[in-house]
Amino acid sequence: MTLRAIFKPQVNEAIKKGKCDIFVQLNFKMFKEIEGEFDKNDYPAQKTIMMEGEDKNGTYEYDLEFDYPYGTYEMEVLWDLKGKATEEEQELKQLPESETKFLIF
Repeated sequence: MTLRAIFKPQVNEAIKKGKCDIFVQLNFKMFKEIEGEFDKNDYPAQKTIMMEGEDKNGTYEYDLEFDYPYGTYEMEVLWDLKGKATEEEQELKQLPESETKFLIF
């Protein structure tokens, strides 16, 4: 199954202008019927993936598409300022309420 997240920020200037890294946190549970067909180590129950951003006329748009086996999932978009070298340095935060309406899953 292909999962996709699109985010087109409109309110927060730092997020809108590409000064932040945007991540999708995926919580996933594979359907029991197909567990034998896939290696669970390849599809962890929780995974954080950075979205690719592209400047579209001065405002960044973020897009992420990936394939996962069929199952149940929840996705949450998080952010932090750019330039954090390691995962330990990152302080991922929830998107401001004003930006969540610009998410498409």
